[in-house]
Amino acid sequence: KQWYQRRVREVLLLIVNITIFLIGAGILGLGIYYHLNDGLYEYVFREAEVITIPSIMMFFGSIFIFISFFSIVGAICEVTVMLKIYMGIVAIIIVLEAVIMAVCVAMRG
Repeated sequence: KQWYQRRVREVLLLIVNITIFLIGAGILGLGIYYHLNDGLYEYVFREAEVITIPSIMMFFGSIFIFISFFSIVGAICEVTVMLKIYMGIVAIIIVLEAVIMAVCVAMRG
């Protein structure tokens, strides 16, 4: 029974992270496409003209691909170190989201 449960967890982890990998690749591809087309720049910060919507899309697409890579390789090859790195990165992201949410709520009121 444990073998079956372990296999189901591995397959679910693979399906979720392959989906995240494909979403990251799509976001990265759109960012590159918009970066190469001249007329589609919208600046996020007026002072720092380096940060554009395409560069933000490329950054987040790369992050998605990087994170899902650890989980996919860790699940397929059963490398526990890569799965622990994946869990650590996800934990850091969750903490950062909580901090950003708290700052946004504090700035609002």
